Amino acid sequence: MDGKEVKLHGYWASPLALRVIWSLKIKGVDITLFTKRFLSLSTVTIAESLVIMEYIDETWKQNPLLPEDPCERAKARFWAKFVDEKCIPANIRVFCSTGEEQQKALTEVRENWKLMESGIEGKRFFGGKLIGFADVANAWNITVATFGTTTTSATSES
Repeated sequence: MDGKEVKLHGYWASPLALRVIWSLKIKGVDITLFTKRFLSLSTVTIAESLVIMEYIDETWKQNPLLPEDPCERAKARFWAKFVDEKCIPANIRVFCSTGEEQQKALTEVRENWKLMESGIEGKRFFGGKLIGFADVANAWNITVATFGTTTTSATSES
């Protein structure tokens, strides 16, 4: 795929598009960003950020996102799916609710963080010493959860 134009159709601030952008940057691949939500490589069109990330990892072999070990690959996929199914919905509820519902969502965000910390198990990244698949899938979640915790703490005190 080297030398072929890569067009990403997505919004620059979309957490799902950012996953793909960061994955391509780790691989050293130049892209052109458009405002739709799928990856287009000449005649290939792929949707869904985690699927696109796996495609990127299999297409550009440098700087692997997924580990070689099958067990570690499964763990990386688990944490990426955990972020999509548990963390992102809880983060959205923090920003889209108020009062008791917001506090409940914030508690869920904190519980999710504790679980993710157990997945890192003293490593710098989910992938060990280098950033990998689960780290890229989770990067936007880290930013939003940190901001959400700060914002809701500040607003609940006033």
